[in-house]
Amino acid sequence: MPTIREEFAVRLKRRWRRKALQKLPAFAGSATRKFDVVLHFADPEINLYQVRQWYGPLEHLALTHSVALVCYDPVCAEIVAGETSLPVVLIGHPRQMFARQQPKVILYPNQNYANFLTLGDNSCQHVFICHGESDKVYMSSNWVKVFNYYFIAGDAARARLSQRLFRYDLDTRTIAIGRPQIDVSYGSHDELVEDGRKVIFYAPTWEGGRPSMRYGSVASHGLAMVGQILADPRYRLIYRPHPRTGIQLPQHGEANDAIKDLIAAANADDPAAHHLVDASPFGWQLEAADLMITDVSAVAYDWLTTAKPLIVTRPADTTTVLDNEGFTADMPLLDVADVGRIGDLLDLMLRDRATADTMQAWSQFYYGDTSPGASMRRFVSAIERCIDERDAWIAETIAAGPVALEEIDPDVRRLGGAEDEDEGGRTLGSEFRTVRRFVRMMRRRRADERDGDDVVRRSRELAESSRTDFLVNFPAAPQSVHKLKRWIAVLEQLNEQAPTAIMVASVHSYRKVSKLTSLPTYLAFGMGQPEYIAQRLQTKVMLYVEQSRLNLREAGFHDIFHVFLGSPGYRRKGWLNNRLRLFDYVLAPDDLSAEWIRRRLLHPDAAATVEVVGMPAQRLDDADLPVEDLGVNAAAVSAALIRIRDQRDQAVFERKSGLLDLGIVLTKGGTG
Repeated sequence: MPTIREEFAVRLKRRWRRKALQKLPAFAGSATRKFDVVLHFADPEINLYQVRQWYGPLEHLALTHSVALVCYDPVCAEIVAGETSLPVVLIGHPRQMFARQQPKVILYPNQNYANFLTLGDNSCQHVFICHGESDKVYMSSNWVKVFNYYFIAGDAARARLSQRLFRYDLDTRTIAIGRPQIDVSYGSHDELVEDGRKVIFYAPTWEGGRPSMRYGSVASHGLAMVGQILADPRYRLIYRPHPRTGIQLPQHGEANDAIKDLIAAANADDPAAHHLVDASPFGWQLEAADLMITDVSAVAYDWLTTAKPLIVTRPADTTTVLDNEGFTADMPLLDVADVGRIGDLLDLMLRDRATADTMQAWSQFYYGDTSPGASMRRFVSAIERCIDERDAWIAETIAAGPVALEEIDPDVRRLGGAEDEDEGGRTLGSEFRTVRRFVRMMRRRRADERDGDDVVRRSRELAESSRTDFLVNFPAAPQSVHKLKRWIAVLEQLNEQAPTAIMVASVHSYRKVSKLTSLPTYLAFGMGQPEYIAQRLQTKVMLYVEQSRLNLREAGFHDIFHVFLGSPGYRRKGWLNNRLRLFDYVLAPDDLSAEWIRRRLLHPDAAATVEVVGMPAQRLDDADLPVEDLGVNAAAVSAALIRIRDQRDQAVFERKSGLLDLGIVLTKGGTG
């Protein structure tokens, strides 16, 4: 683990590099410009594949609107600036973007936690554009509720969302745009030669962030399959591994390296083969290849527009979520046991053209009109709609006047949360404080690794034999346990009517919470454990008493209603923000909070999601006062939550019955 000094040196170096780049003409010119639309990318270089596929559509949009790409990492910013003609804005904190660029629409290509701060802003439209179309559970994550709009591809996406999400208005929150990338010209690749070989494009996905998303085939199918293809002189292989391969599971990285070694050896033995390990911009491969092999992944759906032969692998992990609807369910998936006959399968599919009509029909279902230019026109039209709505809403809000929340600092109101930095960016002092927090977090993580195994084991065992209707998700740091402490009395009262439990993310928090209450407490850290605990407990309603980045992870769980419990008084400044649209319900402590939500968020369905459960409270300075002293009505909170639980049960029953009537069963691992 790095020391504070070492970590501070790394961050200081990054800060200096950022400031040096900001002075260069490539960045200085856009630093103070206003833009109608920005694509927000707060990730490291490894995830740039998510941005690259949007260069073409955004460059087309820039012909009629001001468009920019926003980066935080100086390495990413340099790379992007060299790859596209679009302006690149390099910032250290979101406040700089809102103060200077003042975007009307922010586009998000992913659901990463780094979006947390920007999603709190209520002055613009937040739009999820994703980084490809697929039937992965990721594409219908409950997470999408936090965005004003979801730019979906077509009818298939609507079907996925309607099957997976509760309380999500598809008609008002989604806009179908097709796939504008197909209207961009990508050219060809210099290393490919025309010599009669059939080109096989193997583009596996990565192993996924948690068990339900383990679609990757590199470790299970890849090595044996690639070996057979390379041994057949009729074929030329383009191997395009996902950039994140091996990030989560080392065996995938090892298999990826072994495949690259096989390709290098095959080219050495036969220089005319020209097999290729590909990391170039995506697009040209669709025209160059004769057949694709991939997983349940976005590239399969890009390939769908070509109507050429496709082989999709079946995940080896039986906990992976598979939809039994969609075009991948309409075709045989390649099991690990069948990898040995890949040569015969390739030969058969390359000669059989009967699947072209079927592929074309599925293309229509997923993307709608794919005629030249149709998708791009829908994309531009959707952006213009968002801009017009935002401008009209801003004018209406200004005319309506302010909402009287005098105790909320206007500078805090935009993003919400005391952790936000000043508008001018991060200072050396704030960098040092951030590093100290990082080092404390790493020390807690080491302690979790050292002492947490036994607690995690007990938590998993308890979850196997227990059930809970309400699970409080509290992944915050141990020093924030006082936020949970304020709600213990309400939770214990709720537990008298229905099983209630708490889930924390560190050993330190587990020990503190266990001393505060007799409610069952579970330790679940990492990517997969929270999902495991929630599923085993058959959780019906997940409760949130604070806003943190990791709330976004658990709020993505399906079959659960997600409810935010709002604190009264001056504490409203930490939760009254745009992120509230993520939750199915918000229990507001008073009419003032409810009115702020109705008046200060761009078209939320406040009438259906916000319920007042307390009485107006005075400004209070004692953070340790029990909830009843803060103006929250414990009985009203409990009654509201019981009612929400019953609504959830009814919604699950109605959805299951409706899907069964259609012959649809939502499955995991291909079995229902």
